[in-house]
This record gives sequence, C-alpha cells and structure tokens, in this order.
Amino acid sequence: MAHILGDHDPVFIDGGFEQYEPAANSHQCLARNAKMNTTHSPVLPNSRIQITRLAMISATAWLAAAGSVSAQTPERGEPGLTGTFTLIGQMVHARTEATATLLNDGRVLIVGGKNNSDPAIAQAEIYDPATGGFTATGSLAQGRTLATATKLADGRVLIAGGQTPKVLIRAAELYDPASGTFTSVGELNYPRTLHGAALLQDGRVLFVGGWPSGSSAELYDPTTGQFSFTGSMNVSRVYFGTIGLPDGSVLVAGGGFTDSAERYDPATGTFSLTGNLVEPLAPSAVTLLSDGRPLLVGGNTPGGYTANAQLFDPATGTFTLTGQMAAPRNGAKAATLTSGLVLVAGGHTAVESAELYDPATATFTSTNPMTEGRADFTATALANGRVLIAGGIGFHGALSNAELFTPERIFRNGFE
Repeated sequence: MAHILGDHDPVFIDGGFEQYEPAANSHQCLARNAKMNTTHSPVLPNSRIQITRLAMISATAWLAAAGSVSAQTPERGEPGLTGTFTLIGQMVHARTEATATLLNDGRVLIVGGKNNSDPAIAQAEIYDPATGGFTATGSLAQGRTLATATKLADGRVLIAGGQTPKVLIRAAELYDPASGTFTSVGELNYPRTLHGAALLQDGRVLFVGGWPSGSSAELYDPTTGQFSFTGSMNVSRVYFGTIGLPDGSVLVAGGGFTDSAERYDPATGTFSLTGNLVEPLAPSAVTLLSDGRPLLVGGNTPGGYTANAQLFDPATGTFTLTGQMAAPRNGAKAATLTSGLVLVAGGHTAVESAELYDPATATFTSTNPMTEGRADFTATALANGRVLIAGGIGFHGALSNAELFTPERIFRNGFE
C-alpha cells in the first residue's frame, strides 16, 4: 500500500521498492525498508514498471487507474486532488470554540475553548508535526472561549477578548513560543466576543465589532503594548468574516443577517462600505485564495444554513456566487491548500463530510469524509501540506481527538 505523506515526503511501499508485472497483475518486492527517490518510474524493456519515484498517487487511486477500483477522477492526463483524513491521537484537553495558530517553527498553538467540564479552558497545548503528538504548554491568566488569536510579526501570538459563562473579557495576553508562557499585555478598550481580528502590514493588530462592542474598532501596537481606538465601522457586526487583503486593507463582511461589507484602510484609520454580499450572511468560514481573493463559505442566512459560497474581488469591490457545496454548512471550517484548492469540512448539519473547492473551475467536489463528525473545531494548514483538524463539538459533546487531512494527487489511466 502506498502511504502518501505529502508532496515532498519520501514514501515507502510495504517498506521498500516493488516491481509491477502487467501480465501477472502482481508486484515483486525488490528491496525493503529503503526510501524512494524522486525520479520518474522507469518503464523497463520488459514492460514492467519499477516504482522508484516520489509517490504522488494513493493506493486507492493506483488501483482505480488499473481498473480495479472505481474512483471519481479528472479526465485522462489531467491531475486532480482528493485526500484522506486520519486520526492522529488525543489532545491534552477536549475543546470546542478554541483558536489554533501556526507558529513560525511549524508547530500549532491551540488556546482556550470549552468542554463538558470546563466552560473556559486556561491551559494551552502544542501540536508538533514532527512527533504527531500534543503536549501541554503555558496557561492563560484567564481562561476563555470565542477569543481571537493573532500571530505577530515577531512570532508571538496575541490572545484577546472572548468570554466565560459569566464574563465578557477585555484582557489580552501574549504567548511566547520560545518560553512556552503567556504574559498579560493590558486590556481592550471594550470587551469583545464573536469579534474579528487581523494583522496589519505594519505589525499592528486590528480588532473589530463583536458583542457588545457593535461597530467600534481598535488597534494593538506591539511596540508600545497599548490598545487605542480607530475609526468605527459603518455597521454593527457580530459573527462576521474578517480577513486581511494583499493591498494591506482589511475586509469585514456580513454578520448577523446583514449583507453589507466594508474595508478598513490602515493609512487613514477609516472604514468604507464596499459592494454587498449576494445574500445576508453570518459566514461559517473565510479563507484567502492564492490569487488574493477571499472565499466565504456556508454560514447562517435568514433562510437557514446555506450551501452557497461567495468570492470577493478586491479589484472591483464586488461579491459573486461561486459554485455550491453538496450540503449546507454552519460551524464548518475552511483551509487553503498548497495546491490552491480549498478544503471545507464539517459543520452542524454536514457533520463528517468534506469538499474541495477549485478556484479554476469555481466548483466543489466531495472528498473522503472526516473520521468523526464535528463542528466549531479548528482547521490549520500545516507547512507540510496537510491540514490539522482538532477538537470541536460532536454528537456527545466536546471532542478531544484530532485528525490530519492529507491531499493525494490522482490520475485516470496513468501517471504524470
């Protein structure tokens, strides 16, 4: 069986090299426990195929190419992408509504959230792709859920706002990956939960909206450690999309049941309305495509959960519908892959299902499901091309397990 580890990882087939004999439809082991190289698989003079390249195809796709297993693939010679989810073990704490941040060293910091026994988790944890495990790290001075986490230019992570069952939080804390500790760094001017945050190109952090702060916005300056007000939004927003754009502005879209959107200009400290969303929306997830356009997927509308997706074009300031998911999703997550495709998974109604969005065709294609249905989890694109899915809410409460999505290139009737 070919184990796909990523686009640049060495692969073993049963621990070594094999040779395929077409006439007998069989494999012969040539060497065990040896890494494959990255050269093309040569076709030997006797028409046998020696598998000695970096694998870009899964065992299932290999069999499908040979006609043994049916698979949904592109037309002959056109590479596509599918993928599989694999359980990787248990987190230190079950948690939902947490934050996850990719650190500069490739590890993932998971902070806050809640579970069945703790409504505001203080202890954070680290996922290390090198070991595939989770370990405890420092604890917040104030446990919280529904906070924002923003990685600063120096690699530290700013945790701000959120809530406990009884308190709306103003306090902010900085996590230092070098020491594994949190340090209090003052307070937001207003308490905020269900708010937005974005790193500006000058290193400051913009905080916008949320409950009960409405239309207000403020900036955190890491050089002074201070929070200060900036211009207010034109519309009060809770549960909306916030994402930095390539030109340095910040898009704020939807929230509640509004179809309005606006952009923040750091140079002037002001918000200006832009084109409206196609429909009023509290988006489930927002991610930036490789071409710089934000993709908004799923979410809640006045008519209920939606399967629609919308693209924002920063050049024209307009939103357009782009494809439709196989299922309505709210509480789902999205992550842009190194291939440029977008993984969309989970949600309160879609449960364990997952889909891939292709910007080139503006279509969604179902891929293999998650190992367990979940919503309100974290999805983090890793440096190795995989996506870490951690925690969330399942059928019986907050989840402590995690899984990895591994993209797999597939072909019909042949290799590259």
